[in-house]
Amino acid sequence: MDKKKLKILIIGDDLNNSKDFSKIINDALPGTKIYIALNGPQGIKLAKNNEPDVILIDVSVSKVNSLKISQILKKEEDLQSTPMLFITDLEDDREFRIEALKAGAEAFLIKPIEDTILITQLKAMAKVKERNILIKNQKEQLESLVKSRTLDLKNEIVERKKLEMDLQESEEILKTYIEKAPIGIFVTDALGKYVDANEMACQLMGRNREEVLKLSITDFLTPSQLDKGLEEFHELMSKGFLDTEYKVRKKDNQEYWISLRASKINDNCILAFCVDISERRLSEERLKRLHENQEIFSEELAKKNKEISLRLQQTINTISKIGEMKDVYTAGHQRRVASLACAIAREMKLPEEVIDNISIGALIHDIGKINIPSDILNKPGKISSLEYQILQGHVENSYEIVKAINFPQKVIEMIHQHHERLDGTGYPQKLVGEQIITESRILVVADVVEAMMSHRPYRAALGIDSAIDEITMHKGVKYDSKVVDACIKLFRERGFSLPE
Repeated sequence: MDKKKLKILIIGDDLNNSKDFSKIINDALPGTKIYIALNGPQGIKLAKNNEPDVILIDVSVSKVNSLKISQILKKEEDLQSTPMLFITDLEDDREFRIEALKAGAEAFLIKPIEDTILITQLKAMAKVKERNILIKNQKEQLESLVKSRTLDLKNEIVERKKLEMDLQESEEILKTYIEKAPIGIFVTDALGKYVDANEMACQLMGRNREEVLKLSITDFLTPSQLDKGLEEFHELMSKGFLDTEYKVRKKDNQEYWISLRASKINDNCILAFCVDISERRLSEERLKRLHENQEIFSEELAKKNKEISLRLQQTINTISKIGEMKDVYTAGHQRRVASLACAIAREMKLPEEVIDNISIGALIHDIGKINIPSDILNKPGKISSLEYQILQGHVENSYEIVKAINFPQKVIEMIHQHHERLDGTGYPQKLVGEQIITESRILVVADVVEAMMSHRPYRAALGIDSAIDEITMHKGVKYDSKVVDACIKLFRERGFSLPE
């Protein structure tokens, strides 16, 4: 404090007294800036303009004026931290001191005053101002922090309410899906008593929901199935999962077969799914009776398999064409990729089962593009970063579509991985090395080569030489070395060409 040059404002209507105070201060604290005011208005103006460290008020003449001056000064925001030292010769005027404290006085000195006491008090008052400013700043910081946190909490409450509403809406949608599901879904407790059932489950039991919730699983089984049902229910409670078939009956005693899959959610909750398989069981019984005539049976079975295979192929071709109808510039892309991918697989001497899976996956690997806006797919110029991110989403879209279909797992994986790269620079999972299956590695190379050899809205076809340069340059880094070698051999030595 001694190093800082103080600013002192002296307010009093006795100029001689003010000059005496000024001399004492300058002698003790050289360099101190002293302002003298002979009346209230002048003192208030000097205080506003100079913001002194201490205001010294001489009240020897007018107590009323000194109190008014103090009150006015304390109302000024910039002066609220400035301490006021009252100098008075009224030692026993207790009532005045109380009024002065109310008006903003921090301390009093009684005339006559020793110089050292005056200087010590002024230094103390200057420290009071520093303390007041510090407290004011801390208060403002605290108020700002409280305001900020309050705003954050309000925003958090709003966001939480929104999330709760979204969750409630999602729960309602899920509940509707379950209720309207085309298979029976029901819940039982640990004793096998029905706790809930959707519409289809009630239809299968031939009862309304109110009736179903009064029953247990034993009321649903035919007498011949009771022992099996009880035994497997105990097995479900111990192992946590059950996959079985039962002969059951409706309320009118009509009997039929169901396939049932159940999982133990917790010690008192079983979730089960069931479907009517009566037709399938009848078909199986018919096939049993046809067993004696093996030749007829084999021919019929082969015919069925051929039909199923043909329908599957037709379905896959249809799915493939659906995606290509959206993207006119890649029409036939999946078919050509499938042709090249299968040829690579045969060159690598992979089993026919693997080649079949590659054919299926390649024919529909871009089906997710049906969810990509056409103006992005067919944009003739360079696409933006955001558009590229949207375009990349076709991989996840494809995966979400095919995983709901009963395809071999390898088919689903290769579709999910067909933009991955060995060095981890691909997407969407950023897989590396052995995390990428062989089928995907083949599809990746075939996809790149076909794309570079074909016309795109943003460029002309680059040709086979550029495509081979691309896969050769990144061989063993982005693309599998064996796959690249097989692909190059097809074009350079086997005379392979892509179908039109």
